[in-house]
Amino acid sequence: MYQYTWQNITFSNRKCVREKTLPVWTCLSARLISQTAEMPVGNIGYGQSGPSCFDKMKIGFMMGFSVGMASGIIFGGFSALRYGLRGRELVQTVGKTMLQGGGTFGTFMTVGTAIRC
Repeated sequence: MYQYTWQNITFSNRKCVREKTLPVWTCLSARLISQTAEMPVGNIGYGQSGPSCFDKMKIGFMMGFSVGMASGIIFGGFSALRYGLRGRELVQTVGKTMLQGGGTFGTFMTVGTAIRC
């Protein structure tokens, strides 16, 4: 349950109230005519920080790994079908190509992100 303390003032010939817990002026009339807020000055950067360098590197690796896996399924799939592989051989070859492409591109994205930190 909230306990409010109100202060009555006259503002532009209208009856207005100000809630002391929040810096808001509310003018009361038959309809809501105006509501102006005193904007508090925020502490920029207080208590907030962006991701750490290691977090950025992890994100870079995951993005690179995803792109490498996608390119691995495309290029590995076409090359395996071109060689005439079917069934288990096709799945193993495409899977190996996907992991190789993902690992390689993920590593390069991690190194690139580490350089930018």
